[in-house]
Amino acid sequence: MSVPSFPLRFQDPARFEALRDALQLAGYTEPALCSRLGIARLSELRAVGEGRDPEPLGSASSVLTHLLLDRESAPADLVSRRLGPAFLSLLEEFGLLRPHPAEPGHVLATAMLYPVRGVYVASDRDWEPETGRGRLPCPDAVFLAITPDAYRFLDSLPASPCDRFLDLCAGAGVAGLLAAGHARSVWACDIAPRAVEYSRWNALLNGIEHFQAAAGDLYDPVTGLQFDRIAAHPPFVPAAEDSYVYRDAGPDGERVTRRIIQGLPSALAPGGQCYLTATFAESGPTPVEQRLRALLGPAGNDLDIFLALRRRFTPTELLASTGAEDLRAGLLAAQAAGVETFVYATVVVQRRSSGRAVFTQRRELANPTGPVLEWIVRWEALRREPGFDKDLLDQALTVSPHVRLLVNHSFQAGQWTPVTAKLTTHHPVPAEMACPPWLDQTLRLLDGRRPAREVFRTLREQGSIPETASDTEFVQLATTLLSAGLAQIPTHPLPPA
Repeated sequence: MSVPSFPLRFQDPARFEALRDALQLAGYTEPALCSRLGIARLSELRAVGEGRDPEPLGSASSVLTHLLLDRESAPADLVSRRLGPAFLSLLEEFGLLRPHPAEPGHVLATAMLYPVRGVYVASDRDWEPETGRGRLPCPDAVFLAITPDAYRFLDSLPASPCDRFLDLCAGAGVAGLLAAGHARSVWACDIAPRAVEYSRWNALLNGIEHFQAAAGDLYDPVTGLQFDRIAAHPPFVPAAEDSYVYRDAGPDGERVTRRIIQGLPSALAPGGQCYLTATFAESGPTPVEQRLRALLGPAGNDLDIFLALRRRFTPTELLASTGAEDLRAGLLAAQAAGVETFVYATVVVQRRSSGRAVFTQRRELANPTGPVLEWIVRWEALRREPGFDKDLLDQALTVSPHVRLLVNHSFQAGQWTPVTAKLTTHHPVPAEMACPPWLDQTLRLLDGRRPAREVFRTLREQGSIPETASDTEFVQLATTLLSAGLAQIPTHPLPPA
């Protein structure tokens, strides 16, 4: 396999701005593309080479889609007519087009270029006419950032303001580009210099100045710095031998992930968080989150670990789903290494900023978003703060507007009679809880106008709960409601729906 050089060219900021404006003017934006192609987001896109019917190249946007997303060739004169001379000249100036090697009069894009949530991202094509479909151009190729996995990773990242943001294993730098909208400064690090070139080019295309891209092994380029937020989507595919930098990670798929976790005690600022999405190997009785804590060692005694379990599968199940020989070899290596189950998860590691106890938690969440993960981790920290029980009794609880009461009736003595009742919610996380009559009476009083201790006193006076019920028991009930998202307090409101 040949090793091509970085295909794009750098220009001054004004030319990058002109290219960005031309793309937007042509309607080459994610909302416009999704509307035209009938999809919700670009992770659902099937390229023409993957079975989508080709569309007529009657507009600038359709031509750009054909060249930059579908990776297909087009007649040079048609491209010129649809885009216009100035736009065509821009693409050529940046090295985005080249003549087709086997089709005279046709042009190809040298890289993919696509919109992602308001930014533009360039990455390597995943096939070339000289090598055929399904083969990346070189071992350090930069993979596209609009796969379902990439979107799941991006979904998991919060967009709340932060000071220093680090995008580890950055690839094309999409996480850092998006973080630039709410972070004061952004670093994007990758071991592959080719990826760093793409990150720099993409930052310039999007007019982002507070962005630094650096080549090096994980934290090496930022040694001595600490970060408020770290995003990591490392290579996690089990591999018998390395073929691609972005993908392959040893027999258990954790070669890179382990080292990211081990470096967090030094890299996270007090209160800082790392959001890491990957596949983890699970063998024997020790759950993944406990094994990750062991990786932190004594230096991790002030770090929390929360694992959002998305799904689990066995090496056998993965073997049955792939025909790629290199992937099959990796899975067989994982089996030989003793891997019983793979856990696909987002892990949040947080450095505490107070003297509270740390926690290690797991929760099954199929598609956790950044705001939801932030809400859960903040809650787990808050309820471990000294004096939390007293503070909770002084706060006014409010029932979540997303809660529903479902009552099961049976037909008895000629009428419908309630038999069981439960509370359910799907926001911020799916949850349900049995609702006996005394709990129904409790919820009616949680109107946000009176502190919890007053509600507790009223329930005892009404006889809804025993006189002997203690403050501790009521705090436990309130904590259960808050943990499930069935209620909220002023110091810990629910995330936006």
